[in-house]
Amino acid sequence: MKIPGKVAFNALVWNMRPSGVQYYCQRLLAAFDTIDLTGLSIDVLVPEDYDGTVPRSRNMRIIRVSVPAVMPLRRITFENFCLPKELKKQEVRLYHAPNYILPVTLQLPAIVTVHDLISLKSPQLVQTGSFFYHWLLQRRTLKNAIGIIAVSNAVKNELVSQFHVPVRKISVIPNGVTKDFATIVPAERLAEVKAQYKLPEKYLLFVGNIEPKKNLISLLQALGHSRENSGVRHKLVIAGQVGWKSAKLFSVIASLKLHDDVILTGYIPERDLPAVYAQAALFVFPSLDEGFGIPPLEAMAAGIPVITSNRGALPEVTGGHCTMVNPLDIATLSTNIDTLVRTRNTPVLAAAKEWTKKFDWSTIAQNTATLYRQLLASQA
Repeated sequence: MKIPGKVAFNALVWNMRPSGVQYYCQRLLAAFDTIDLTGLSIDVLVPEDYDGTVPRSRNMRIIRVSVPAVMPLRRITFENFCLPKELKKQEVRLYHAPNYILPVTLQLPAIVTVHDLISLKSPQLVQTGSFFYHWLLQRRTLKNAIGIIAVSNAVKNELVSQFHVPVRKISVIPNGVTKDFATIVPAERLAEVKAQYKLPEKYLLFVGNIEPKKNLISLLQALGHSRENSGVRHKLVIAGQVGWKSAKLFSVIASLKLHDDVILTGYIPERDLPAVYAQAALFVFPSLDEGFGIPPLEAMAAGIPVITSNRGALPEVTGGHCTMVNPLDIATLSTNIDTLVRTRNTPVLAAAKEWTKKFDWSTIAQNTATLYRQLLASQA
């Protein structure tokens, strides 16, 4: 007899330096552990090198799979050809793929989270392997899923207009921001983090992986423009791990003679990020496209001014509470940087901070669990 409400959540992408989808898995599962999961039994599939927390909820359990998160090809092979057999043995009734794609051999009702469609609409912004994987399986996934979570209305609209997904299949459930970013950081903690990452007294901040989509070249050019045309002398802190096609970043730093003005911290864990945001004069996020965009919300929650791109879901997510720019307009980006480091509009910052309260992970977890129950009921 099948277990009523049994859900398998695939967290095999989990690693201990989460960003993007990994962060989504981490925060959603942590929130699941704090809400009422009556009627559900959630098996969380994690890689063998998982080193996270064990759920307290009786309705959740961790299942380790003999696949390391650091070997994506092995993980993808397992997901597509081995995992479906295991799920059938475990009498799973609903499978949740939080990472875009459903296994090709899966024969269970399934839900998928779509964070963006950049791999298909802007292949030059993603790695070749990612493009081909999505090109092969994304449309099939959208057709076969009984439910689709879109993390923004922007993603939902693209699913409907470009991929002809029925509106009835799509639920918009956004990402969230933890309360830590809106909490006042003690002075001693600020000093500790500043020393650890060698943060300067005055700095602009970017948080995210170093990759083409993030458009850091434009940010560097805007910084160089400001150096030549204004008295602003803030340094730029880039907090994120080096991704693909990052070599050009270093060549531009050299050509613009910004060696002394750019600090590359590498990956900063979430526990330290609130203190990094709190000490920044300005957050700048000139991404070329985002299906959501968590870092601008984190900065808004921390109470600092934000400049971000007018592309993708960023206008929707930030709600008009920050400065929007064309990410390729270097002069305008530079002008806005110069203006915002000199002027601090307290009412605007307060309204932005209030806006971020909408993106609460507990509410997001509740809405996701409700969707599970609805889909399970529809299959009964």
